[in-house]
Amino acid sequence: MNDASRDLGLGEITPVDPRAAGAADISFIADDVEMAIDALGLKGKADHTVDETADLRLLPVQIKRAAVLIHRLTQ
Repeated sequence: MNDASRDLGLGEITPVDPRAAGAADISFIADDVEMAIDALGLKGKADHTVDETADLRLLPVQIKRAAVLIHRLTQ
């Protein structure tokens, strides 16, 4: 994911402990899997709360990053 992001000129992505991701889906399975990728979708504010919003301006960036990653993983 980091390589895809850097190769697209979108900057570095650093890993975080998924058990510290609050109510993110990954938090619920983090102890049961060896590795997982999260945060491929929308970005916004107040994640996983009733006040959550999505910043649609960032959607093209997220799509590009995810597409390159998925393409590379399938090769």
